[in-house]
Amino acid sequence: MIDTRVKTIFNYYGFRHQLGKLKEECLELVEAVETFQSTLNAFDWAHVEEEMADVLNVLEQFQLQGFARMRIDEIRDSKLDRQIARIAKEKEAAK
Repeated sequence: MIDTRVKTIFNYYGFRHQLGKLKEECLELVEAVETFQSTLNAFDWAHVEEEMADVLNVLEQFQLQGFARMRIDEIRDSKLDRQIARIAKEKEAAK
């Protein structure tokens, strides 16, 4: 089910603004992860979750607008397959 709030936000702010927002949210996620890694504190993990949600919200705005949706899915699928192959090689090497 499509959340209409996602489309409303993107339509109001527009492509260029939300592209900047994506960059901002990704940077905030990196900072939150770095903090959590240094503290291993549950409060800091909650901040990581919050920033993950922000990144997903902005990504969904772009996906809903159709910007490279098909390409993103194809690339994602390829990367997942590649990582599964790496894991299989690592398991085989560990035998």
